[in-house]
Amino acid sequence: MLQLGALFPEDSQAVVDAETILDNERVKVSYRSKEQEGKIVWTLYYERKAVHESATKLKLQMEETADMVSTNWEHEHEWWIEKDFSYETKRHVTIETSLDKPQLLITLQVDEQSDSEKLDRDVLLSQEEGPYTLEHLQAEPAHPQQEIPLREMMTTAFANEAQGKDLILSDKTIANKVEVDVASQQGRSEYQPNIVHKPNKENNSLHDLTFAYAARTSSQTYKEFVNGSGSVVLAYDRGGNSNPYVNQISNHPNGSILQYRTISGKTENEEITLTYDHVGAYETLSSTEQEPEYVSIGAKITLTNIVIGPSPSWVGWKAEYSNRPWMEFSTNLFSGVVYGFINKFDIQFEFFEADDPSTVVNLVSSSAGTLTFASLNGYGNSQVIYKSGGTQTRNSHEFAGSLEGKTGVLGEWTTLAKHSGNFDYDKDVYYSNVENTFTDYLGGATFYRAAVTFPLEGTAHRFKFGSTYGRAWNSFASSSVRAIQHKNPTKTVQPIKQYQAGDTWENPTGENSGFAERFYNDLDRYEDGIGTWDLPEEYRAAGHDAEDPASLAPGVPEKADRYVSTGQDYYYYINQETINVVSGSVMVPETFMIEDQLPEGIELGTQWPIDAVKLFNLDGNEIPNAFEQVNLNSNKLTLEIAQEAMDTINTLSGKPEYRGKAFTVQIRVKVTNTTDDRIPDLMENQAMTKAIYYDETIKEANSNRVHTRVKAVTVDFQLDKRITGTTVALAEAGFALFDKQTGGNKRYGDFVSNSEGIIRFTDIEPGSYWLREVQVPEGFIPMNPVQIHIDEAGNVDGLDQKTVFNTLKNVNLVLNKQDRAQKKPLAGAVFVLKDTDGQTVHTFSEKLSEPGRHTLEDVKPGRYTLEEQKAPKGYQLLGELGVLTLSVDGKITFQKTGDPQAEELQTTINEETIEVVLPDALNEVRPFELSIFKKAAEDGRPLAGAEFALYEKDPADETAKVVATAKTESAGIGKFMQDGKGFSLGVDRTYFVKETKAPDAHVLLKGVFKVVVSATGEVAISYEGTDLSTDRVQVDLTESGDNQIQFIVENTSKTPLPKTGGEGRMAVVLFGTLSALAAAWYLVRVKREVV
Repeated sequence: MLQLGALFPEDSQAVVDAETILDNERVKVSYRSKEQEGKIVWTLYYERKAVHESATKLKLQMEETADMVSTNWEHEHEWWIEKDFSYETKRHVTIETSLDKPQLLITLQVDEQSDSEKLDRDVLLSQEEGPYTLEHLQAEPAHPQQEIPLREMMTTAFANEAQGKDLILSDKTIANKVEVDVASQQGRSEYQPNIVHKPNKENNSLHDLTFAYAARTSSQTYKEFVNGSGSVVLAYDRGGNSNPYVNQISNHPNGSILQYRTISGKTENEEITLTYDHVGAYETLSSTEQEPEYVSIGAKITLTNIVIGPSPSWVGWKAEYSNRPWMEFSTNLFSGVVYGFINKFDIQFEFFEADDPSTVVNLVSSSAGTLTFASLNGYGNSQVIYKSGGTQTRNSHEFAGSLEGKTGVLGEWTTLAKHSGNFDYDKDVYYSNVENTFTDYLGGATFYRAAVTFPLEGTAHRFKFGSTYGRAWNSFASSSVRAIQHKNPTKTVQPIKQYQAGDTWENPTGENSGFAERFYNDLDRYEDGIGTWDLPEEYRAAGHDAEDPASLAPGVPEKADRYVSTGQDYYYYINQETINVVSGSVMVPETFMIEDQLPEGIELGTQWPIDAVKLFNLDGNEIPNAFEQVNLNSNKLTLEIAQEAMDTINTLSGKPEYRGKAFTVQIRVKVTNTTDDRIPDLMENQAMTKAIYYDETIKEANSNRVHTRVKAVTVDFQLDKRITGTTVALAEAGFALFDKQTGGNKRYGDFVSNSEGIIRFTDIEPGSYWLREVQVPEGFIPMNPVQIHIDEAGNVDGLDQKTVFNTLKNVNLVLNKQDRAQKKPLAGAVFVLKDTDGQTVHTFSEKLSEPGRHTLEDVKPGRYTLEEQKAPKGYQLLGELGVLTLSVDGKITFQKTGDPQAEELQTTINEETIEVVLPDALNEVRPFELSIFKKAAEDGRPLAGAEFALYEKDPADETAKVVATAKTESAGIGKFMQDGKGFSLGVDRTYFVKETKAPDAHVLLKGVFKVVVSATGEVAISYEGTDLSTDRVQVDLTESGDNQIQFIVENTSKTPLPKTGGEGRMAVVLFGTLSALAAAWYLVRVKREVV
């Protein structure tokens, strides 16, 4: 069976899981809401995950209609802000709104303050701060608030089924509601029971009553019911002297079925159904030890074939009360039922999911679920009274058995056996036919001897139980009667006095450590301060968890700073949880043996043997004369808890508030280890407990391990951090000392170089270590581990001049070549780096697959001039672009030619290289020279003597001026000139050409040519709005000088007017030629060569 500890709350109020609104590697923020006293109460939880050396102050912005409940907050402008900075990693704040505000809009922020009082405001990222809309989390009530019977929420056979592998009836789960169905309520009134519901309340007065009237009229509940539970009483005491059951019992002292008469006079057996909304939980099939999964359950209890009979003679005969059957069921099902004038019940248990009563729990055949009937008293031969003056001697006993033929499980040395019975109703059940002796309380050492356990399987579980004595209390437990494995003990180590603010590790000044400090573990430096504590998380005390150093209480040293001193006393604690008699087993150990192999260098303390070992009970009280055996042999301490002391522990473990709690052994030890002996300075300790049962079963369990260390003499030394090949200091390099070249344990660290490159190592024990770089300055190659030896004088062997070096990673440059206008890659450029002497030392390379991308690898620190030696065809040469400076410390700057200041370049640091992208090199297209090739339209011969004018505006504009002219030579070529020099056409410009004089004997062109040169060097030529054909235009891009544009213009000859038709035909031809020329346009783009 599982031991669940405090799995179930003391009450059954529905609890809504916290809703998470932010969860990343830094913080987690969640909230809950509930309705309370006419308002919605919002609780916001903030958890900082990362460990910081800084304190924080939370800030919250919310609606004006919301009220801040938490007191440590103040209002500034639109923000609520914590008054003080705090190192706590988990905090919460409470806010209230009215019920008509089911949403709350909030924004979060956090300020941080380091120990140096440096303040960083608003450290949450913008996407982390919100705003967030919180929705009121209204849970379905854990217990129906409306009077809707659970039976109406279930079908007779249940609608659904869920499989489980274990079941727990919890002593801490108290039903808010137990519904009762009684068949006799349909019968005559004198047969009907009086039904009384006693409410749940703390500190109920507890009764031990005998008669129905007293049970139903008392506000008290039965003394063995768990504190806080109420009850349901069914008292068959109506009708006064005419009560039908008085005569039935008097006439049938050996027992008879509880029956009633219907209105029509028919006799029917009584049947009672009790429906509990909450009784415990079942474990799902997917549950694991690492991730247990339990689902809350209710129960449907059906009682049939109820046998009524006389009661013990010591009750006496009271005519107005006797022979009137009654029963009182606790609202905590585990607490069971007390009854009088009843001999036997047939009982059926069906368990259903509390949140879905239509789903019944099916316990699979391999389930660990059990039901135990305990405290089955045997009274031997005793008397019962069934009427005035009428007694009977019988074998009186309490019993239990299965109605499904299941065999009960009994413990060793049990007082019970399966018997054939003395009456019709106690056949094939388990009981003691003699007066049995056992410790009759939960936690009693022999309590299990009067208990029987049955396995649970399926959806319905049928048993019978009762008492031939006619009065008894029976509980229903899900624990077993067999010895089970106890939980592993925990081991801690603690100074004699507690740490407080201002204390050093060797001088705690607080109060003496005692039972309350048993889980502090303030001296455990597990794995020499670098390993994760072996003490399980669930046992770590707040403020003393070494794995959460930011939250350690004032004065408590961090794990790596914990030591013990030679000759001083300390406490070892061994904490052993007891068996939970509710969810584990009703069989508890007879005693415990504790074995503690003290490490070399540790002996029992100065108070040995008088007061070196103490035993504390579950409540913290010391138990005197606690040990039957205290033996120390070869430094192995063996303790055996005395029987009386163990009984004291077991008795307390049976009480609800102490079930499953731990008793504690405190051992005072003394450190004899020194730093100059053969004993390892790091000392490990682990304990073992043995649970010894009455049936001679022995169960063993080991504790976690704790480590303590004697602090050795330490030295300080320093190293210098430099850049390889220089004397330049390198800051922000972090180093640590390890016991191995790779992996292994970090012994000391981290130590970081300052701005002068000095690394100061402090408080180091002499010895051999591996010096490893754990924090590498950005852009540098990590240093290989170096083995060093430190002597007692602080001298360091293994390093030259106590200096360690880092080499800057290879620097790779990237330069992108683009057209300035369109930012398109341009191929064919050549770039170089020149040194301070003007010599070319590096030439960039360009891949055919990546035109325009120029790269240069492994550039060493230095000062360089970046120069374009060759421009792409048709583009202007940039020449010197600027000065590139690569410092030995990895700083890279570029000063553009003509700029007064250098700019630091952005770098991408990869595993082995530093990638630097230089400013883009942007080129513009070279200017164009324009020429015209003039030829005859008839035969294509060159025409000389044609003259043209070039305008920057349309000649039709009166303000247009001639900017250049051209005259064709004998070859028909005319180049536009200005002041005797060739005229350059700029890019992103439009020009106009007009023929001002035609060649001799040729017709002058009346129209205007339009020449458009785009910013990217594209050329378009048209005549009177029509593009020239492509064979009429030629564009040549040059590697030096201006680019060239030439287009062809044709003229037709002047011809006399035709006579009688012949010459007329020639005129038509001339007109057609001129028309064709006027329609000629063409567009040609600058040609680019792609490398």
